[in-house]
Amino acid sequence: MRADRYRDPRGPSGPRPSPRACGRPSTAGSGGGTDAQPSRRGDPGAMTRGSAATVDAPAQGANALMETKRRTRRPRPARYRHPGDIFRVVTGLAVLAGLSVLAAGGVLTRPERTMFRLLNDLPGWLDGPMRVVTQAGWVGAVPIAGAVAVLARRRRLAIDLGLAGGAAWVLAKMVKDVAHRGRPGVLLEEVILRGVPATGHGFVSGHAAVAAALATVASSEVSRRTRRALWALVWAVAGARVYSGAHLPLDVLGGAALGWALGAGVHLVRGTPGHAPPVATVLAGLTRSGLDVQALRPLHADARGSVPFVGDAAGGGVFVKAVGRDQRDADLLFRIGRWLAFREVGDEAPLATAKQQIEHEAYLLLAAARAGARVPDLLTTAEADDGIWLLAERRVAGTDASQAPTLGNDVLTDIWRQLVALRTARIAHRDLRLANVLIGTGGEAWLVDFGFAQAGASDDQLARDVAELLASTATAVGAGLAVAAASAAVGPDALREAAPLLQPLALSTATRRQLAAQPGALERLRDAMATAGAPVDPRRLLRVRLRPSMLVAVAAGGYATHHLLIGAAGASSVASLLADGRWRWVAAATAGGLLPFLFAAIALAAAAGRRLALGRTVASQLASTLASRGSASSHAGAEVSAAYLCAAGMPAREAEDAVDLTRAAGFAVHTIALVAAGGLALAEGIRVAEPPRPAALVVAALVVALAAGALGWLPASRRALARAAVRRLRLLRRLRTDGQSARLLLAQVALTASLALSLLAALRAVSVSVPIAAAVTLYLASSALAASGPLPGGLGVVEPALAAGLMVLGVPAAPAVAAVIVFRAVTYWVPLVPAALAYRRLRRQGCC
Repeated sequence: MRADRYRDPRGPSGPRPSPRACGRPSTAGSGGGTDAQPSRRGDPGAMTRGSAATVDAPAQGANALMETKRRTRRPRPARYRHPGDIFRVVTGLAVLAGLSVLAAGGVLTRPERTMFRLLNDLPGWLDGPMRVVTQAGWVGAVPIAGAVAVLARRRRLAIDLGLAGGAAWVLAKMVKDVAHRGRPGVLLEEVILRGVPATGHGFVSGHAAVAAALATVASSEVSRRTRRALWALVWAVAGARVYSGAHLPLDVLGGAALGWALGAGVHLVRGTPGHAPPVATVLAGLTRSGLDVQALRPLHADARGSVPFVGDAAGGGVFVKAVGRDQRDADLLFRIGRWLAFREVGDEAPLATAKQQIEHEAYLLLAAARAGARVPDLLTTAEADDGIWLLAERRVAGTDASQAPTLGNDVLTDIWRQLVALRTARIAHRDLRLANVLIGTGGEAWLVDFGFAQAGASDDQLARDVAELLASTATAVGAGLAVAAASAAVGPDALREAAPLLQPLALSTATRRQLAAQPGALERLRDAMATAGAPVDPRRLLRVRLRPSMLVAVAAGGYATHHLLIGAAGASSVASLLADGRWRWVAAATAGGLLPFLFAAIALAAAAGRRLALGRTVASQLASTLASRGSASSHAGAEVSAAYLCAAGMPAREAEDAVDLTRAAGFAVHTIALVAAGGLALAEGIRVAEPPRPAALVVAALVVALAAGALGWLPASRRALARAAVRRLRLLRRLRTDGQSARLLLAQVALTASLALSLLAALRAVSVSVPIAAAVTLYLASSALAASGPLPGGLGVVEPALAAGLMVLGVPAAPAVAAVIVFRAVTYWVPLVPAALAYRRLRRQGCC
């Protein structure tokens, strides 16, 4: 939350700002404030106005009375798009996709059989109640629920219920036609059928989907107790369908996931009503804690994960932060994204409850005050009704430092003095920019918003605070004054520790935007740091340019390679195999082709020896893949990874060593795995079959590709590659028997294993059976030839090598080529789509 949360922008009688000004719109008519609409809970001032109007109604006639009723009617709550619904849609669809892979092809696991028997064998006298419960998921329940909403004067809710329930029923039918999973009467024996068909498609359950969709939509309009009752009914419907013998457990779980996702999708499209904590509820919670607050009213400010209020109490003004269900959900999504993807690392656990969030901030406020930092006084923490938690602070009159017209030397010095107090106690604010600094009426600096603060902070976290505040103040007062004030406060040693962090990705998004609005500001700040004796690494972040000619060559090479293979094996035969492929194995192969980017990110973080944002590091590995595909330089991928580490605050030499160490560890793991898999294959006995006629053409294509690659190796390139290889082998000496080296090696093992498993899944997708050891050896050997080809990624070399090897192992030409096409599609071509998006994003952030 920004520092301007301590000021009431309306003034005593100013106009109400837009409810979206606070990031999470508050419910209109919640009471409180001089201009608030009256609510059912009663606002004394508002009721007085309404009563006066009612007294005058006989004199004004019926029209005046109707106007009075219209004005005193409870206004509709503002609607907004809840960020938690994004999580629900993605999670629901992901669960549905995962269950679909398990359910496809009639697969029935032992736990699912056990659960089905447990429910299906329940006593017969439950049949009547179960039939009644099942009607809650019947398609006819959709118009009934809509009619109830209309009678309750919730027309918008009625439309949402109709959209979600109808879509759930239709899409459930479509999923059944795709999954082709039979009902329990087809897949199991001795099934008790209670008025349901024995045949047909069972995955997913339409009843469970409809019930979950209706419950998800209605949950935004009802109390917590009613929400729990609705979801209990959903699971009762799911259990009833299994009890009747109509569906298996995975069928109803998939239906519930589909309905959950569709209900959240309707909320995303049409919005949900905002549920700000009512003023009366907040007042009651504060009163129970012993704090008597008067004239409490909502404060419309930049509050991402809470609803702020201001009021008066004995001793001065009060600021109250309220965290309820909606606010916690919004903050939860932000924290998960910050912890997992594109924000700073080292946060508190993102799944903390509202109580834990409030108590954490209260503790850090007390710790900061004890350390001597000027922070608002903590008055109390309290629990209100409906799971709402409150944090009350003494309200400070002042101005947001980011909006102050000027920052004098005295103010700037005082801001840094507060940071020194935090550093002395090893407290990291973790969001220390001018927007979280308040300038009091006497010119003193106050630090606010300790929601992300951390006690017992590491040296890196303390240095990040210095870098963040330094960059933020430089945008307001200039680089020279900012560095001079920082140097006088924290000293040159602290500046030198913060210098590597003056990189784009090491700073917050808000600070990066401020720097971007002032072209050359970051360079001027680095120059000022160098003048102060804390030079920043002068190496400019590399900008790898994608060459259109190389992209055209990759496209042409891919077309020529696949055209040659398909032509050699027979186009009709290959097309028939691909059309009849088992798609759940294709999905498994795709997962195996995408997981290596996750493992590569983990390996890079382990080699760097520091905590990196996982999502952003995965994006850097995707971007490095695109750079290696579209650049003439053989080191383009490594340059992107090194540039990313530099942008995250690593010195250039350390970044290059980390990337080289990652690749050296990968080479070592690949070599050991090739020897081990080859030895195991030989021990099992490799049966070499007589190659079919197309194998000769495929081998000829492989020889031509290797020859073209050899001709492209100029002497200088060979020397450069040899020097790089020697350097990487020397870096292997840095591997120790510690956790960091273990994570690096394990990540490389997982990377190699996932790609090998992707090939095995591609073989199963076209119904090809090859000994596992032989298939893994073939993959490792063919991928070792990738660097010898004329095109990046081994294009034109790996494909014919794999196809020829499979034919030698006895696989017919058409299945061998089909398996290779599936494997290379999911490991070479499919990742290029997310890689292009990641490359574009990282280029905008200035790290490639």
